[in-house]
Amino acid sequence: MKVRHLFTLVAMTAVTGCSVGGLLGQTAPGAGADPAGQACRWLGEQTSDAAPARLDLVVLIDRSASARDGKGRAWDWYRAVFGGAGTAVGDAVSFPNTRVPTPARIRVGAFDGEGSVEWVVGDLLLPHLTATADGYRSSYALNVSDCLRDAVGRAAASPPREPGSAVLGALDVDRVQTSAPDAEHRLVVATDGLSTQGCASLGQTAMRDLTLVRRIVRACQGQRAVPDLKGWAVEMAWLGHPGAGRPQPRQSHRKWLTSLWSGLCAATGAHPCRIADGRPPDPARGTEGVPVTVKDPVIAFASTERAPSPFVKKVFPENLLFPTGSAVLHVKGRELLTRFADELAGQAPESVGVAGYADDRGGTTYNEELSRRRAQAVGDVLRRAGLRGFRTEGRGEIAGNCPSPNAGDTKACNRRVEIVYRVRG
Repeated sequence: MKVRHLFTLVAMTAVTGCSVGGLLGQTAPGAGADPAGQACRWLGEQTSDAAPARLDLVVLIDRSASARDGKGRAWDWYRAVFGGAGTAVGDAVSFPNTRVPTPARIRVGAFDGEGSVEWVVGDLLLPHLTATADGYRSSYALNVSDCLRDAVGRAAASPPREPGSAVLGALDVDRVQTSAPDAEHRLVVATDGLSTQGCASLGQTAMRDLTLVRRIVRACQGQRAVPDLKGWAVEMAWLGHPGAGRPQPRQSHRKWLTSLWSGLCAATGAHPCRIADGRPPDPARGTEGVPVTVKDPVIAFASTERAPSPFVKKVFPENLLFPTGSAVLHVKGRELLTRFADELAGQAPESVGVAGYADDRGGTTYNEELSRRRAQAVGDVLRRAGLRGFRTEGRGEIAGNCPSPNAGDTKACNRRVEIVYRVRG
């Protein structure tokens, strides 16, 4: 599967009648308290002054299979994030777990292993709460609570499209255009943290060795997979709690996960980073799960860490990838390389390098240029598989690969592309 580390931004339009259900289909049973979108529409109909938003809040829900119980039910993420119903306090809505000043801009979305976000609420604008009448203030707070409860419920109830979880990709909010550059920027990621895609994939680690945390952070930085979140506050407070009935990590694993995501969050430049392993509330009583047709890769909560792997060199002779004298991959070569790239991406390599080589026929400049363009063509396929931050170079006719002096067609062993990589274990 190809992992993309960019948001898919769907429907970033201002709401005059905010329809929560427009992107994820019909209401799932028990999804929330506002199945017809009435609360969101009520908020969109309220008049407001021209004051800029004071809060830009993004709530992202991990809808992967591991975040659900055996019946397909997700944690009660609304209660985890907000804590319950809000009340009007001054010009803000105060929830048990957080406070939302107004005016505010709120987005709620869901992610899985695809590496993009599907927005349930693309742009909910909460008008400035300036009214003094108790009845209106109560209605305002109630509608905000119902709208958010339904939005978060829909995000959690939406079925995953791709297996696994690309958690680091969900942090990439810097590419979402904000209409409130001077507002407080708050990103809440409701996830178990068990990433199985990209540089932060946990499929090759036992989550024991804390030195591995630093290696993963460096690898993600080297692959340019760590987004710039300067100016954002990030909260991931429920790590290490997959759905009931699934293999459960021990407290030592949760401590390791907390260290990992603390390191990755710090690398983004976000401040503060609230990273914790609190247990989210159980699914609401009476809610129904949704059928999950995709399966997450298995993460083994092992007792010992495997030793790091040595560097591996994969050699692709010219004839497997390119026509003679060309830097354009032929069809079979592209298919072969794509299969290899997808397999390599699934191993979450710590480092990757691509080098092209030529034989000594032709001029030195020609050989260097041809080998460089071939390395770039191979690199393009690796990038489409989700690999980032690696170096491509053309080395021309140096570093021959033939075992003995050669002539004529036997020089073919020098015409090649090499991919050198290392995985975690």
